[in-house]
Amino acid sequence: MRCSSARPPRSARRAIGRSRAIFFRRSSRRASTAAATTPDRVWVHEDDARAAPYATDLLRGGEPTEIRERLLAIPLPGHTKGSVAYLLEDAYLFTGDSLAWSRERKDLVAFRDACWYSWSEQRKSLAKLAAHRFEWVLAGHGGSVHLPPDEMRARLDALVQRM
Repeated sequence: MRCSSARPPRSARRAIGRSRAIFFRRSSRRASTAAATTPDRVWVHEDDARAAPYATDLLRGGEPTEIRERLLAIPLPGHTKGSVAYLLEDAYLFTGDSLAWSRERKDLVAFRDACWYSWSEQRKSLAKLAAHRFEWVLAGHGGSVHLPPDEMRARLDALVQRM
């Protein structure tokens, strides 16, 4: 098991860098600052659209959306109503504030004290997330981790049960 608070691996950074887009995981005070980089496209979920009024693309509903080849937007309502995770190349899951790695517990965690919309919805969202295969959790807050996909799923299932 490798656990790290460092940035994503080079292959993930290269793939994201080629996209010239900004993907909002949730409403953020940093949204207006990020938009100043003038990307070609800005994605945000409709339920958090106020955070990025300049967004070029809105994600709608609760089903995953392929927003470009090998990049899936997965709505995860809970932390906020419009929280979204982005799954790149079936390996790298950018989770925002919905899911992280705890260095203290050495396990996946969700932050109940920072759940601004609905803890029960967050639990349901994370349960649905188990349908996706990934080996990296790259969190906005908390730690990031690289685990074999089967272990990642087992830990995610165990987290949902603890919630």
